[in-house]
Amino acid sequence: MGQTGVLVRIFLLHLAFNFTVNACTQSDWAALLSFKTALNELYLGIFNTWSGTDCCDNWYGIDCDPDTKRVTDNILRGESKDPVLEKVGRSGYMTGLLFPFLYQLDRLTTLVVVNWKAIFGETPTCLTTFPN
Repeated sequence: MGQTGVLVRIFLLHLAFNFTVNACTQSDWAALLSFKTALNELYLGIFNTWSGTDCCDNWYGIDCDPDTKRVTDNILRGESKDPVLEKVGRSGYMTGLLFPFLYQLDRLTTLVVVNWKAIFGETPTCLTTFPN
């Protein structure tokens, strides 16, 4: 194996190690990305912060348990009291559905998705079964 192949393997091992040790869990990360895919927020770009492999690191509205690195809070307010919305002086406008991808966030204690102008659909029933 050439030097490039060795470097690629080292990089992949480094990425895998950091993804499982220093970042949120892969299942939490995937659930949040699925949640994001079902929604569309055009004006403020809040989902632009939802990038990278660590959903516990500066993802807008997401908080994690510092010990377990599991997602505990998903707080996305579309009202003007939110600091991001106050800066731009407008209310939030988001379209899409709340799909039950959140059932994978089994450590979730707080879910706030309020005052967005165009989200529709019923609240997923899985949210009532969370133990936390």
